[in-house]
Amino acid sequence: DKVRYITIKEFIFQPLRIILVTATFFLIASEYYINTILLILIFIPAVAFSTSKVYVLCYHSFYGIKAGTDIKSTRFKKQMILLKNLGYNFVSLEDIVENKINGNLNILLTIDDGNRSVRKVFPFLKEQSIKPVLFIYPAIISRQKYALTYTDMNKYKADATIGGHGWYHEK
Repeated sequence: DKVRYITIKEFIFQPLRIILVTATFFLIASEYYINTILLILIFIPAVAFSTSKVYVLCYHSFYGIKAGTDIKSTRFKKQMILLKNLGYNFVSLEDIVENKINGNLNILLTIDDGNRSVRKVFPFLKEQSIKPVLFIYPAIISRQKYALTYTDMNKYKADATIGGHGWYHEK
């Protein structure tokens, strides 16, 4: 596997082979002009007979107060709208499993860990018909102040795929 950092311009226009890309957005931008988006790309071969591509964008929290994988919910929403305006289609995990993917401009959105800040973006995701995969830690759900609850999980299960990210890990 290779890990590469690329700009949003390269992400959008770079021709890639049949791949499934796992990426984490780090945004360094002004209010009106995106200067740089760094993506961590881990290349994983997709289904051999497929001619389509899916980029997997992975987020963690939506506060915008920590460096790294945390982003303001307003900035996240702008990124999603930008990607839609650039012609990207948001697909679900079920779409991939059922081989319902066409073309090369597909994005699967994943949100790791089960941080309660998902509440800030979930109504927007539902409104935009974006069905994310929520990779949660069962050890923290309804047990930690910063985590989602089982009530949240029940509310989100119709509009998201819920998967395990492992039992728990230290920060």
